[in-house]
Amino acid sequence: MTSTSKKIALCELASVRSGLVLSRKKSKGEDGEMYALLTLRAVKEDGVLDMSELDMYISIGVLSNTYLTNIGDVIVRLTWPYSAVIIDEQSAGLLVSSHFVIIRPNNDRLDSDYLHWMLNRQSTRRRIYENTSANMLNAVRPQFFSELKISLPPMVEQRKIAKLQTLHQREQFLMKLLMKERSQLAQLLTENIYNTTK
Repeated sequence: MTSTSKKIALCELASVRSGLVLSRKKSKGEDGEMYALLTLRAVKEDGVLDMSELDMYISIGVLSNTYLTNIGDVIVRLTWPYSAVIIDEQSAGLLVSSHFVIIRPNNDRLDSDYLHWMLNRQSTRRRIYENTSANMLNAVRPQFFSELKISLPPMVEQRKIAKLQTLHQREQFLMKLLMKERSQLAQLLTENIYNTTK
């Protein structure tokens, strides 16, 4: 980070709001508007969104777009491990519950991918944990994120950091996939050898 970076409160760079309290709008039956619901299970500790872990939610009516994800939003869990995910084309339009905070950059001073990286840093997560309320869930108040001061380097540097982080995440994904495929291959070969010796 260069010496020209300054710390600015997130509320000056983005809109910050909590998600919907689901019990207020939940349909009692099968009638109503259906939404794909972002779940705590879907937000992985490493900042990746697992779309296979979404739930369905039926509301009593059409919900405000403020509770639905937009491309470039950063969604953060309000409970441990305080993981942040970034919304892309595939994850736009998801319903966000009050278990999360929605951070929507509103100007050209803050890159969404940089914010995603910044919020997933261990030092940031430590700051979040230190500001949790004293309850069993160690939940942080959504207001904390409005007041959170982050380093804001020039946009060019933000994009370099974001690009490097995106490449790192892609590499990690491919390494996990390779390990899984090698494990399956080893099991298949072992079973094949065993079956031919019978």
